[in-house]
Amino acid sequence: MCKATNWRATRGVVFLDPYGLQVTWDTLVAIARTKALDVWVLFPSGMGLNRLLTKSGDIPDEWQETLDRSLGTKEWRSAFYRSEQEADLFEGPRSKSVKDADPMKLEKFYLNRLRTIFPTVMNTCVRLTNSKDQTMYLLCFACANPSPKAKALVSRLAGSATKA
Repeated sequence: MCKATNWRATRGVVFLDPYGLQVTWDTLVAIARTKALDVWVLFPSGMGLNRLLTKSGDIPDEWQETLDRSLGTKEWRSAFYRSEQEADLFEGPRSKSVKDADPMKLEKFYLNRLRTIFPTVMNTCVRLTNSKDQTMYLLCFACANPSPKAKALVSRLAGSATKA
């Protein structure tokens, strides 16, 4: 659809509601390149991303590939993990990887990733939480139209939607 349509004469809105982390970064790049499509993404930050980020940082290769594909970068490794020194009675101090990711950090990372391809991205997402107030999904908005008028209008409209 992104390649087959004349986007100079057409505008549209895409709603992405994946089951998990199935939406690839390449899909978002294709949408952004149209310069005519706005996108609402229901991103599974708690249900997908956070569950694949193990506490120890020991993540199966298949999960790492899923994260790379859905985030479009390997930078999540350094963004969500830090190195700590651990005492070892026999070998001396050694370094271990520790998860350093909370819901706000996950949201900020994802919004910053969207800003690398879309000219306008909302400053915050609508957080969808469970009964324990844990963020399960982020509803994020991005606009591919680079014009200042479009940015102002879209920011106002999406801002109203995120206040609800």
